[in-house]
Amino acid sequence: MKAISVDGVSPTKETVKDGTYPIARSLYLYTWEKTSLKEGKFIDFILSEEGQNIVGEEGFVPAR
Repeated sequence: MKAISVDGVSPTKETVKDGTYPIARSLYLYTWEKTSLKEGKFIDFILSEEGQNIVGEEGFVPAR
């Protein structure tokens, strides 16, 4: 699959993050008050520097 420009906007990390690339979407992690220790550790890892590096390596735009 190849990302394409839409209405003259290229699919870059910047345009995805600032919302100007029109076909990007956000991914969310939801939790609740009874989140288990394992779930909490997973969320902490995903948001850590190491986790965000993996997110970027997999082709997603890191949250941080």
